[in-house]
Formats: sequence, structure tokens, C-alpha cells
Amino acid sequence: MMGRNNFLHPKLGEIIVKKNFKAKGISMRPTAEGVIVTVPVFLSGNRVIKQVLDSNIVNLSKNQAQIRVQNKKNPHTEEDLIAIAKRVLPEKLFRLSKKHGLPFNKVTVRRSRTRWGSCSTKKNISLSCYLVLLPDHLVEYVMIHELCHTIEMNHSDRFWALVEKNTGGKSKELRAELRKHRVIP
Repeated sequence: MMGRNNFLHPKLGEIIVKKNFKAKGISMRPTAEGVIVTVPVFLSGNRVIKQVLDSNIVNLSKNQAQIRVQNKKNPHTEEDLIAIAKRVLPEKLFRLSKKHGLPFNKVTVRRSRTRWGSCSTKKNISLSCYLVLLPDHLVEYVMIHELCHTIEMNHSDRFWALVEKNTGGKSKELRAELRKHRVIP
């Protein structure tokens, strides 16, 4: 059942509207069935949301189509992905850590839908279970990126030089390729 502010869009499907106190603008996340729209709490009515959706309909439709294709290629349930990811990703991260001399404290596999990975100041690395859907070379790139944050906790020139060194001079190419993929909603 749709909530009070949710509505159906003729081309995009169900639009789920979420109000967020921290939101400063409108953000949209396409799914196979529709679009999740996050808006500031002060925004009332759906007129503005509909205008934003209509002005972004080409990209949203394209992303929805890609998600549907991805879902068909990878019919795993989220629980299957978590189980596979928890079995595969920590071991791979440990091997890369040893190989590149970039130690970390601990690794956690989560259902993160907005980031492929993150690294805390305590050198704890969190990885999205959806990484297992990426090609292996991009999984390694994400892991190297996070391992480099154990040395440089920012995206400074020193950080990117470290990533470049540990990817064999391919960091820009890998980063560009990764941007073509989205964490599955």
C-alpha cells in the first residue's frame, strides 16, 4: 500500500516519497519498480516532485532499465548476496592488504546501497554486499581505494597518488569504469 505522499507516475511506476530533516534538496533513487524520492520536510505536495521527475525522466528510465537487466542477470536474494559477500569479500580484502602493505583493523559487510565501501578513522572497512555483482577488477579497485584510506583519510593528491601506485597506474581508468555502475537499490 502506498503512503499518503506516494503516487504512481505513468512512465516511472511507483514514486515513494520520503521526508528527511537533513535533506537540503530533492534526491532520486531509481528502482526496478519505481523511484524513491527524498525531500526536505518543509516541501509539501507533489507538484514540485513531479516536475523534477519529468525533467529527469530520460536518465531515470535508463537507470531503471539497467537495474532490471542487472536483476535478471543476478537473481540472488539479498540474503544470498550477503552470505556470498561475507564469505568472499573479507578474504579478498585481507589478501590485498597483505599484498600492498596496507593494514586495516576489521572488515564489515553491509547492505549499503549508497556506497561501495568506506573506511573509518579507526581503520575499520565497511563493504557493500553488492560488490559481488561487480567485475573482479572493480571489486579490487574499491578495496584498494578503501585500504588507501587507512593511510590518507581524505581525497587529497597524496591519497590519489597512493591509489595510482597500488593500481599499477590504472586508477583513473578504473574509477571511470566504476562510475558506470551503481550500487543496487
